[in-house]
Amino acid sequence: MAMGLRRMVHLSVREVLQKFRDVMFQDRIARREGLLQSIDPRAKIVVIVALIFTAVFLKKIVTLVAILFLAVLLAMLSKISLRFFLLRTFVFIPLFSAVIAIPLPFIVGGETITSIALGGILIRVSREGLLQMVQFILRVWVCVSLSVLLVLTTTWPKLMHALARMRVPRVFVLIADMTYRYLFYFADMLYKMLLARESRLTGPIGMMDTMKTGASAVGALLVRAYEHGERVYLAMKSRGFCGSIEILDNLTLRPRDITFMMLLILSIIPLILVEVHALPLPSHLLI
Repeated sequence: MAMGLRRMVHLSVREVLQKFRDVMFQDRIARREGLLQSIDPRAKIVVIVALIFTAVFLKKIVTLVAILFLAVLLAMLSKISLRFFLLRTFVFIPLFSAVIAIPLPFIVGGETITSIALGGILIRVSREGLLQMVQFILRVWVCVSLSVLLVLTTTWPKLMHALARMRVPRVFVLIADMTYRYLFYFADMLYKMLLARESRLTGPIGMMDTMKTGASAVGALLVRAYEHGERVYLAMKSRGFCGSIEILDNLTLRPRDITFMMLLILSIIPLILVEVHALPLPSHLLI
């Protein structure tokens, strides 16, 4: 059993690290000739943030589905595979949110849709709890989809440059940029450490030995991270670093960027009107 668990842990860590390295290094989608790839990053940030805030405050399922459909449409216009986009946006965080929201139909009071007798205990499923569960899952799915859409269609340097130009605190931009860059380095280092360790194994080892070597590998990685950070900082200081990073690319808002930003922001108005019952809809859609 210990051997099976050890092998499963090793295979899982290796596969996760390899996928992490492969996915994080690639930015092919951001370099395609799609709709969002051709838009100024600042315009995309404004639109995405506006849509996310709208999704957070809206409560009707029909309006949340409309924003999700808009995100999928933008992904398709940006030449992103629909299957890839849906899997990337639903498999992880929204699916986890679904697990969290499952108890809502059973603990929220309201109109009873059905009841289940389990071991002498009557469990009621309320309509209000079911709607709250669907709203929560859709809201998380919409926010994740919009965030992923922004990251997939914008290279990291352009995204950081746009945040700096939008007067986001310099310390936040610098820390985010450095963290993103060195995640790759340390993931690759940990992956190579695991491969080197496995190449030196001549036979099976026990669970305790596996835990000890794993702990020592994590400790060695932390020490290397600290030493590497010190070397990088000293190298930056010796080259005149004074707290800001100069970027050669110059962002310019073009008429198409302003038009895109205005159209997407104006598309939020009908959703708000639907939310406050200003636009008539069939009764089965006004959930």
